[in-house]
Amino acid sequence: TNVTLGTVVANSATSITANPSTTNTGTFTESCSFADFAGNTGSASAQYIVEQGSSGGGASGSAGGGGGTISGEPVLEKTHIITSISPETTAIVTSTDSQKTFIKEIEISVKEEVQNVKIKISAYDEKPSEIKIEKEGIVFKYLKIDVENLNDKLEKAKITFQIEKTIIDEKGFQKENIALFKLDEISEKWKELGTNYTSEDENYYFYEAELGSFSYFAISE
Repeated sequence: TNVTLGTVVANSATSITANPSTTNTGTFTESCSFADFAGNTGSASAQYIVEQGSSGGGASGSAGGGGGTISGEPVLEKTHIITSISPETTAIVTSTDSQKTFIKEIEISVKEEVQNVKIKISAYDEKPSEIKIEKEGIVFKYLKIDVENLNDKLEKAKITFQIEKTIIDEKGFQKENIALFKLDEISEKWKELGTNYTSEDENYYFYEAELGSFSYFAISE
């Protein structure tokens, strides 16, 4: 079922998720909507039935993650499609599944115009089964971000992510020590990206990290 669970701000776009929530049992309806440059809009809805809910939560990854998924498999996969991005605009992909992915939004800037950019976000509570190297220390969330039709035209990207205060505070971590790490698949080493603690609200700490390419990531201390 393809559903709209996120928003892309930059020209016309469509956002879908590959795996709607199956946490609770029952019959559910999800919708997909879109708009084009001419102002035409459309939408579609579909029902699905969950007969046995999963108990997995989007809480804390290796720092105390939930169940309900096979070890090393994603707890959520979401795909965004951006119709076009030009150097004069910044594409912003906003997630409404940040409790599971920890990602609040992704900003993308390009060197030259690109079209039909596909961004797939996979979130894991444990090390993804397809990679060998586990990040040392406490990992709050593993991520994999795949991008199509962007190639070497990416200028830069910025990820804004969030972590529940209870996860950080109860374990005695310093909020300023949280960072985003990227797996260098050639050297097979986790490299810390420049990460800034930016703000907080009643429930979350918020962070920003800039990157020049996409791969596997770990939100860790």
